[in-house]
Amino acid sequence: MPISGMTGFGRAEGALGAWSWAVEARSVNGRNLETRFRGPPGFDGLERAAREGAQGRFQRGQLTVGVQAKRAEGAGSVRVNVAQIERFLELGGPFVTAGRAAPPSLDGLLALRGVIEAEDAGLDREALAELEAAMAASIGLALD
Repeated sequence: MPISGMTGFGRAEGALGAWSWAVEARSVNGRNLETRFRGPPGFDGLERAAREGAQGRFQRGQLTVGVQAKRAEGAGSVRVNVAQIERFLELGGPFVTAGRAAPPSLDGLLALRGVIEAEDAGLDREALAELEAAMAASIGLALD
């Protein structure tokens, strides 16, 4: 039976292959069930796992689920998508020129989705699915 809303905190950690991760789930009282998710890029199924896990365990409350994942040094590389930065600058340019927005900072640009891309050398679909399933299990543990 789902539990009604309450204030709480849960944490779970896991590792698989070159990857390690930590999941934190926080909840506060709320009228309706609202789930916010923040996770690593490239693991699109984790948000669904967090939302479904929350719906199966809670009737109400504001939940925040965060997953931080890292790969061991040398296990993969990253690439900066310069074309994506150019698109963001082009789209934001008129707002900066009109004085409606401040010029973007480098760290702000690098934090935008799609700018830093992980090059998953050796991580095929099956390995990615296995890794995502292990992370989803940790989400469930943190929610419990």
